[in-house]
Amino acid sequence: MPRSAVNLEENAALVYKGALQQARNRRNEQAVKELESIAPYPPANPDLRKMMIANKWAGNLAPPPPSGPESRKFPSIVSVVVTTPEYSLADDLGFFRGQMFSAQALVPQLANLDLTKLGSNFRAPVFFFEGRYDPWCPPSLIWEYTQTIKGPQKGFVWFEHSGHFPFLEEQQKFTHELVQRVLPLANTVN
Repeated sequence: MPRSAVNLEENAALVYKGALQQARNRRNEQAVKELESIAPYPPANPDLRKMMIANKWAGNLAPPPPSGPESRKFPSIVSVVVTTPEYSLADDLGFFRGQMFSAQALVPQLANLDLTKLGSNFRAPVFFFEGRYDPWCPPSLIWEYTQTIKGPQKGFVWFEHSGHFPFLEEQQKFTHELVQRVLPLANTVN
C-alpha cells in the first residue's frame, strides 16, 4: 500500500534506500537479495508487487524508537478489525478485500502524487500527526512540506514513541491532540 503524505516517488526512493542500507548493515542476505531484485526503485511504472517488497522490508528492518521495542507493542490492524464487536466476520472479510481493491485501484493514480503542486496556500486548517519513527513515510519529507504551507491554522505534532500508527501506538496523546487542536475548529470551518 502506498504510504506517502507528500510525494510518492521521493517517498518511495527514501524508503527503499533506507531499507537497503538497514539490510546491508544487519547483513540480512534475504532482505538485500529481495530489495536488489526490485532495483531500480521506484520503478518507472507503478508495480504493487515491488512496492510491497520495499514496504515489507522497510517495516521489518526499521529500528525501534529509543524507548525500546516494547513501545512498538500495539494491536495490529488485523487484531483491531477482527476483535471489534461491531464487525461481523463478513465485515472483517469486506475490510480486507477493500484494502486490496483500494491498493490495486489507487496505486497507479498515486504514482504521480506530489502535494507541492497544489500550491502552498490553504483555506482550511491543515494538521499533520506524525510518528517520529515512521518507516513508510519519512517524517523529514512531511516536516519540510509543512514548513512551506500557509493557511488559517496549521499544525505539526510529533509522536516521539510512534512509527506509522500514532493513533494505536500513542492513543492517549493522539486523542488529546485531536481534542485540543482540531475539535475547537470543527464548528468554524464552512
